[in-house]
Amino acid sequence: MFGQSGTLNGHEYVNLGLSVKWATCNVGASRPEQSGTYYAWGETAPKYDYSWDNYFDAVDNEGERFYEYFTSTFNRRGKNRISPDSGRDAARKEWGGSWRLPTKEEMEELIDRCKWIWGNINGQNGFWVIGPNQNKIFLPASGCIDGMERHIYNRHGLYQTSTLYYQQYECTLYFISESRSIGNLNRCAGVPIRPVTY
Repeated sequence: MFGQSGTLNGHEYVNLGLSVKWATCNVGASRPEQSGTYYAWGETAPKYDYSWDNYFDAVDNEGERFYEYFTSTFNRRGKNRISPDSGRDAARKEWGGSWRLPTKEEMEELIDRCKWIWGNINGQNGFWVIGPNQNKIFLPASGCIDGMERHIYNRHGLYQTSTLYYQQYECTLYFISESRSIGNLNRCAGVPIRPVTY
């Protein structure tokens, strides 16, 4: 059905004919249509409230917010993404091996080189993503969690990348039934992860 290519550390992947292999499920899911676990960018555990008040990298100083770890530290070193070995990659932490968060460029490759067909599995809307070699994966439209509320579930899809957009924003894959693109989202929001490996 999916053109399964193999398993790594007990998790299936598909070779879509791209630069990386894509997992068949989200982190925390056991089936392709399941949302799995939602993560704030750079955090490696789920939580009840996805807000700036409990985000690891938000420091409030007299009403002004600072983003210390991924702006001052990483930008000073000329870096703009989460390294798989940084301890901040939830895909690597949960699945081990060579699993990791996809980069912005790998998400762009998924958009540009694959055919996207809107559909559903067991009532869950999402996109079938068909690679140049005709193998495919399913990305459910799982929405996101802002604060304590899940939003736009079963209508919009957002997927985390390892890439920082700017200060408080991360780069995310964003889609609705009519379009898909790379956008930006507050890093404190909860977003699903679809891992990749080489």
